[in-house]
Amino acid sequence: MKRNIIFLVMIFTLILSTLAFSQQLSPISGAKVVARGNNGLGEATTDENGYFRIEEGIGAGTYTVTVSAKGYISKVLTNIQVSAGEEKDLGDIELEPSAVVEGVVKTPDGKLAANIPVVIMDERGNTISSTKTGGDGSFRLDTDIKTGTYVVRAYAFTFEGFEYKTIQIGFTQMKILAPKQGQVYLEGYARGETHVRAEQGKTVHIEVTLASSGIISGTITDEQGNPVEGVVVIAFPSENAGTRDGFYGVTDSNGKYRIANNLPTGTYNVTPLFPKGYIWDFRDMEQVQVTTGQEV
Repeated sequence: MKRNIIFLVMIFTLILSTLAFSQQLSPISGAKVVARGNNGLGEATTDENGYFRIEEGIGAGTYTVTVSAKGYISKVLTNIQVSAGEEKDLGDIELEPSAVVEGVVKTPDGKLAANIPVVIMDERGNTISSTKTGGDGSFRLDTDIKTGTYVVRAYAFTFEGFEYKTIQIGFTQMKILAPKQGQVYLEGYARGETHVRAEQGKTVHIEVTLASSGIISGTITDEQGNPVEGVVVIAFPSENAGTRDGFYGVTDSNGKYRIANNLPTGTYNVTPLFPKGYIWDFRDMEQVQVTTGQEV
């Protein structure tokens, strides 16, 4: 197997340094190197010869050095001791090749899902690497993936779930459920996922299918029947509100809203949120029964 080597020389002074290496080794260019410690933070990028130096941002102390490059497993060097005026040579660092997981994301009816986020997670739920599908729905994950079993997830939206916030209404404080940050890429779908076995140095091909979402739509008007624009409307599970199911929409100029992502079959509480200039009671929410793939 071809060995890919990054040659590392860390310079903690203004002294320049040179490096010689054998022709049998293959340097990695464009790798990011970060030195983080108790007396500073320094960064650098390897050149075409796999060489770098850090001259700014760090002083005498103990550092952890992380080397990362696309297509490889990141390397972490700990307890690197640096003294004032010292040129610290870390020697040759070999990066192992990453496994590659590539494939395509489709909707339930077989259409290609373009420009949506895709992540790969380990068995503990930690995100290892992420990317977006291209215009043809294809994706490629090729960094920091060790040999093992993973879950690949594709999202028609991004959503951080709901959280309880305390608001002041007159002399009364209330706790309400409010949406965190979110973004829609494709309406009408929930996330899709598949399990995959990956092996370093090899490529595996998979297909991920998005799940269908239920859809809640409606209109917000004032007492005179006039549409109210710009109102956030949220839908969250009637039970287990702490889950990440549920989503939100915003009324248009006709007062119409459409909540069309992340609504599996179930019962949801639906309510406007902070309608500016209007009296609103969070306790007046409506319960709606949602079925996947249908609009209510």
